[in-house]
Amino acid sequence: VAAIVQTSGAKSTSQEFTGSRQRLLRAVNNFMGQKERSATLERIDEYYRTLGTGVTGRPRDPNDAYRAYRARTTYSVLQSLANYMGGMRGRRKAVVLFSEGVDYDVYDTFANSYATDVLQYSQDAIAAATRANVVFYAIDPRGLAGFEDAAEIGSLPNDPSLNLGVGSLQRELQIQQDSLRMLAGETGGFAALNSNDFSKSFARIIQDNSSYYVLGYYSDDSKRDGRFRNLTVKVKQPGLEVRA
Repeated sequence: VAAIVQTSGAKSTSQEFTGSRQRLLRAVNNFMGQKERSATLERIDEYYRTLGTGVTGRPRDPNDAYRAYRARTTYSVLQSLANYMGGMRGRRKAVVLFSEGVDYDVYDTFANSYATDVLQYSQDAIAAATRANVVFYAIDPRGLAGFEDAAEIGSLPNDPSLNLGVGSLQRELQIQQDSLRMLAGETGGFAALNSNDFSKSFARIIQDNSSYYVLGYYSDDSKRDGRFRNLTVKVKQPGLEVRA
């Protein structure tokens, strides 16, 4: 669920803010319960389904293809949103993303068939955001995240090499949160994770987008070879932090 925050400088009335908050809550509630079941739990079920059939190796997630499809769709929507907001010139734009993160493991390209594909989609979304001067702020609505999926584990496989248990659930949580950190960090925002106090995060987002500089740069190099130039932004006043 993405909520657009435009830093146009216009003042909003209390009634407008209340209405926006109510619409946002309804949007978040509409997506409740649509998350895919844990890949670890799916693999455990697959292990017991194939037990005694001669199938060897680590059980595969039967929902792997659909999980990858959902991941690609998420990044595609963010890319399209960034492209649309690119038409708003001369200002910094912010997108507040309420999400538990993408639950597809892009780090293990051997065990996950679509890892490279999903990673490319994420990079395309980030590239579109940087071109359009769009910043992603990620809010994990779970707050202090636990392992609620662990309650569904009836019994664990006897083979510890399969890594199917609480440790695997912990890795899933890390992968989901890493996807939010990547989206936010690569575009100049931040991810609010493992916290039940969202007011501080919202206040920080408002502060970030209430005062900023939009800098332009024109290269004096006459060669138009398509290569990027490395730029460094510095400030003279001590104690200031540059995020660009």
